[in-house]
Amino acid sequence: MPRLAAGSADSPPSLPVRLACVDMGSNAIRFVVAEFVGEQDWTVLASERSPVRLGHGVYLSGRLDRAAMDAAVAALAGFHTTMERLGVFAYRAVATSAVRESRNGAEFTARLKAEAGIELDVISGSEEARLVHLAVASRLPLGDRRWIMVDLGGGSVEVSLVDGNGILWSESHTMGSVRLLEELTEAGAEPGRFQRLLREYVATLKLPSAAGHLDVAGYVATGGNIEELARLAGARLVNGTSVLPSARGPRGCHPAGRSGVRAAGGARLCHRDPGAARRHQGRDPA
Repeated sequence: MPRLAAGSADSPPSLPVRLACVDMGSNAIRFVVAEFVGEQDWTVLASERSPVRLGHGVYLSGRLDRAAMDAAVAALAGFHTTMERLGVFAYRAVATSAVRESRNGAEFTARLKAEAGIELDVISGSEEARLVHLAVASRLPLGDRRWIMVDLGGGSVEVSLVDGNGILWSESHTMGSVRLLEELTEAGAEPGRFQRLLREYVATLKLPSAAGHLDVAGYVATGGNIEELARLAGARLVNGTSVLPSARGPRGCHPAGRSGVRAAGGARLCHRDPGAARRHQGRDPA
């Protein structure tokens, strides 16, 4: 839930209002401050990305690395200073799979509150999917048709079936870019290990039978890794949008965020054009 920033009055704010968010992922920490003059009208005042890899080692050892925690505390202390300087009224700071799966996550969140002055919400995979849907719905006219939505992170992947009104089905998978890197590093040069891991990952990412017999409008992907994948796939920039031919991947990429402040995060939202929808076989969800 959003927290009042230090010095803010415990009463509903009037517009304009300055809000902030922190998205603490497995591979980086993102911070945004925006001034809102309306629900869909804002200006970004500050945006930072701190390359703190909290996921380093945690998926193998089960514990957050001490050096990574120190770096994260320092980064959030800096964010707190920025919020005070800009007069932020309220903020929300969230952490995902790295902190969620660690045995010393409670110790880490206590340190952040004591040393950086920021209270951290460790959210579930379903809450991640809910926030992603809010961001997507604010950027794309989802309407009443069904979309496949994937949030690709460093430690987890959330796959959802959504429409403009909400999430129809969602599942969180314990996989991601940082986790895969850690597992491959642990395995060393074992022959065939990489291909086996990829097959396991792909086999897990299956849509429910409820997604069948649907004229799926398109596919939406979010997360910092998506921007890099689009670049590697040869995306071209058109009016600030990364564009790929529909036969090769997502049709377009637009800035989007995952946190409660929907302009936040610096992530990318990629979608396939509705005109290129494919039909899936199965049962229509109730």
